[in-house]
Amino acid sequence: ESSFVVNARSPAGAVGIWQFIPSTGKIYGLEINQWVDQRMDPELSTRAAIRFLRDLYERLSDWDLAIAGYNTGGTNVERAQDRCKSKDFWSIAAAGKLRKETRRYVPKFYAFLLMSSDPAAYAFEKNPDPPVEYETVMVKEQLDMGLIARKSAVDRASLEELNAPLLRSCTPPSPLPYPLRVPKGTGQIIAAAIEGLGEEEKSDYVSYNAKAGESVEKIAKRYGVDAASVIELNRLAKGKKLKKGQ
Repeated sequence: ESSFVVNARSPAGAVGIWQFIPSTGKIYGLEINQWVDQRMDPELSTRAAIRFLRDLYERLSDWDLAIAGYNTGGTNVERAQDRCKSKDFWSIAAAGKLRKETRRYVPKFYAFLLMSSDPAAYAFEKNPDPPVEYETVMVKEQLDMGLIARKSAVDRASLEELNAPLLRSCTPPSPLPYPLRVPKGTGQIIAAAIEGLGEEEKSDYVSYNAKAGESVEKIAKRYGVDAASVIELNRLAKGKKLKKGQ
């Protein structure tokens, strides 16, 4: 779906390896809010994609149609079936009753299956990446990733790569502990570093909805903080205007 790019984003708002739109992601149990987007969690999103594809097959009773449904939605496939009076994907595609992208999606899927079953025949080498190995530390408070990295002497980029679903570079404010993924062999070090943090070092964020015409600088001044830190925290493009309610 996305060439294995964890944070891939489409113009239609689909996100992650399996390109879930928000509504479908939430139906399949993925948490999506201002702090966390589990569409970018490789494991959770893959399990969700499996359930989604299974449900499409149970609904449409055909793998070709189920694969098409993953691209365009089950309802669109059913409408195309009704228009063509057919339950055969290839007949429906030939009649032009599905979007061009979807008509190409299923043949591409089978082309990939052929190529991956015998890469050498297509001038490819099978050279998979090594498995991603990590440990999990349960974090009970909202903590900044940069702070954790500094206090434990663990590479921040590695922490952020393992925790791509964290949208604000910090664990979310939640009554439940957050399972922070950390590089293999660093779990005890990071747990000890977190345990040794003083109250004055811990993150303290508030949420604010922008009013019409407000700038980052004006909001930052209201809270007595640096505008650059607000831009970084919210991953905003420098100089970009805010929308009402953002």
